[in-house]
Order: sequence, then C-alpha cells, then structure tokens
Amino acid sequence: MPDKKLIVIGAGPKGIALAAKAAELGQLQLGEAAPKVSLIEKGGAGAYWSGEHGYTDGSHALATSPLKDLGFPYRSTVWGSHNANVNRAMLKYSWQAFLVDDSGHRTHRFADWVDRGLPAPRLSVWSEYLRWAAEKIKERIAAEVIIRGEVTHVELLDDRWQVSVGAEKHRCDGIVVTGPGAARMPKLEGGWPGVVTDAQNFWRGNAIGDQLREDIKSSGGVIGVIGDGGASASMILSLLSEFPKCQIKVFAPWGVLYSRGESFDENRHYSNPANWVQLEDGSRKRFLRHTSNGVFSLLAKSGINQAENLTTIAGEVDEILIDDGVPCIRVIDPETKRERVIERVDFAVVAMGFDDMWWLSLLGDGARQRIQNAITPADAKPGDPRPAATPQSLGSCIGEHLELKGMHPYLHLPMLAGYEQGPGFPSLGCLGLLSDRILHAYCGEQSASRLGFTT
Repeated sequence: MPDKKLIVIGAGPKGIALAAKAAELGQLQLGEAAPKVSLIEKGGAGAYWSGEHGYTDGSHALATSPLKDLGFPYRSTVWGSHNANVNRAMLKYSWQAFLVDDSGHRTHRFADWVDRGLPAPRLSVWSEYLRWAAEKIKERIAAEVIIRGEVTHVELLDDRWQVSVGAEKHRCDGIVVTGPGAARMPKLEGGWPGVVTDAQNFWRGNAIGDQLREDIKSSGGVIGVIGDGGASASMILSLLSEFPKCQIKVFAPWGVLYSRGESFDENRHYSNPANWVQLEDGSRKRFLRHTSNGVFSLLAKSGINQAENLTTIAGEVDEILIDDGVPCIRVIDPETKRERVIERVDFAVVAMGFDDMWWLSLLGDGARQRIQNAITPADAKPGDPRPAATPQSLGSCIGEHLELKGMHPYLHLPMLAGYEQGPGFPSLGCLGLLSDRILHAYCGEQSASRLGFTT
C-alpha cells in the first residue's frame, strides 16, 4: 500500500505538531500509521506569530503557558505498546529542548527562564520556537516539510484531495485546515476609510499613528476598540502604551471585560477532554464563554486594570458609519437587536475575531457538495431546506479525529472542534493530543490490530 499523505494548510503550531508526531511515528516503524505530512504556508513556519505578517507585532506575551508545547500533554494512548516511546520522542521538540539547544545562543535561556519565574514568552520568541521545531523535523526526515506558497484551490478528484498551490498540484488522502482567516468586520459604510483598521492590519506599519492627527495625539482624542477577546486585549495594551493621552473606549457585547478562568478544574478540560462529552449542552457553552470566547488572559487583564483612560461600552456593534471623516459606531442590544447608542470616535479598531470559514472559498463544487451532504440530516426529505455551512452546523458534526463526520476523504477542522470534542483543540491547549487524534485516522485496520487498540 502506498504511503498516505496528509496536507496541512498552515505552518503554525497545529501543523508543526502533526509533522513532528508523524516524523517520530515513522522512526518507530509504525508503518501506515504515519502518513507523510506536508505543510503549505506562504510565510514559513510560525509566520503569523512573528510580527512580520500582520495579526501581531510579536512583542506581546503568549497567553498560554509555553509548556503547552508541540507534544503536550505527553499522554498518548492510541499507539499501543509504543505510547511511552512516542511521548519520549516528542520531548525533543519541547519548549525546554528549544531553550537548551546547543545550536546557537539558546543554551543560557533555560536557566534564565526558570530563574525569572517561568514567564510567558513574547509571540516572536514562540515563532522562533516553531521555526526551530520545523528545522528539527527537516533533519529528522531528511526532507523539507513546508511547501512555500498559497493554496489557491481545493477539489476532490478520484476520492482524493487535489490541492493547488499556484500552478502546482498536490494529491493527498486528507486535509487539515488551520490558520486565522480574515478579520471579521461589521457593516462599514462607504468602504474602507483611513480612520478604521482591523485585527489583521492593525500591526502593519503604523496603522493608527499615520492617520491620527497630531493635535489628537497630543491633546487626547478617542479611540474605539470593538471586541473583547485576545486580539482586542493585545491592541488595547498597545494603544494604552502608545497613546496615553487618548481615551480608549472598548465596545463589548455584555459591557464587561472578563478575565479568562484558569483554575485547575477549568484547565484540565483543555489538557484532557475525556470528560468533556459528559457535559450537557448548556454546561459546554457556559464553559467556553468563561474560558475561551470573549475573555482576556489574566496577564493582559492585569495590565488593562491599571488604565485610567479606558471605559467600556455595552452592546454589539453592527455598523460603522462615517460622518465627515469621523467614525460613528452603532451599538445594538445583543438580545433585542435594537439600537442603543451611536458613539463618535476619532479612530476605530475592529477586533471582532477572525473568519473560521475562510477556507470555503478555496473549495470546488465537488468538495462543497460533499460537505453539504455531510451536514444534511440523514432523515432530511427531498425539498427540505439544506443547512448552510456555518461554524455551528459544521462544528456539531466534528468526530473524534477532528474530522467532518461522513466526509471522505478526511477533512479535519480542529478550529471548529471545541464544542463537540474539547476546548483545547482550536487553541494551543493540547497539541500532542490533537496530533494523536488526527494521525490515528490514517491507521488501517491491520495497524490498529497490531498496535493493540480498536478504532
């Protein structure tokens, strides 16, 4: 049987964790249990964390402990008698291994990091860690794991995926979609004026400094930030530092900037979602609101708590109007959808998150139809309206391999797996478990029997 091939769109932590685990499984000679993994990314390993491609300037602290690295939680259970060997093998890609690596200037970093109290690294350092791991994988398999380029089209051909990267065509048995997608925006009257920016472009150049009038910078104007999640927190901290005389107005749906719950009882569901499926619908939604959706990390919140020039406006933002060059933010009640207020600001920063469905635009008609079939209820009758492909409709159909159930060949969507499979999969909460779940899908029946587990 020819080796199976898995393509990951994106070369961030999820993709590199998959490539590292596959490389080690291959070294342990687990046969077809280790597909060939290729990552497609135009910016290289860890590009979106570096500060060189938008999304961040790389200077802010990682919101998750770096100990939740590419192999975390080092608790493989699906490789039979090889589980311990797999866990040990992944330690060579750990955060500690990166800090003590002898190739270069890192040897002093581990002791310094411990003596400083295990601080969260800057995002640019996390990006450096990901690039280092990608090089380790390359050395391990004696081949390049990253295909530099941008995916332009994805289609099904003879029950395999065909991924186009420019003029090149790559065939594979499964696809993993990662990456943030484009920034989500409210309705914007009159196109894209120079007094509004988003979470993707905020960090490119001097997006605000170039537009904000000097008199406003010096005497104090009003900057509106729309959003209450992690991207918003980083932007708020930057604005407080760069424009201390300006008033920062944060538009949050419920009028409160909540900190993320980080107790053991909360964190354990990220590291080990074994009990997640036992939680009822309401409990899961409440948990995700408390620990993931629309919350600030404790580190970011501690800095924001000290700001005296920050206020919070309650309500959702559905539209930005431009009146004589001035952004006017329309705020509505999140439940009734009625207008509450229109706030005038000198500059508006939109930090409403990113589009989880960005990859749909890459798909050909055959792939779209296969997805439609997968999310359509089995008891649907001819003529019944078919469900639209949304984060909710796809997220409710995610299986234990983080795949869209009923979709063959496999389409893995870890960023939509939080509700069904566990809160750690869309984030950095359990990269080692994520790689186990996905790679296990490519074990044939013979391999599963030989390794001592059942599928």
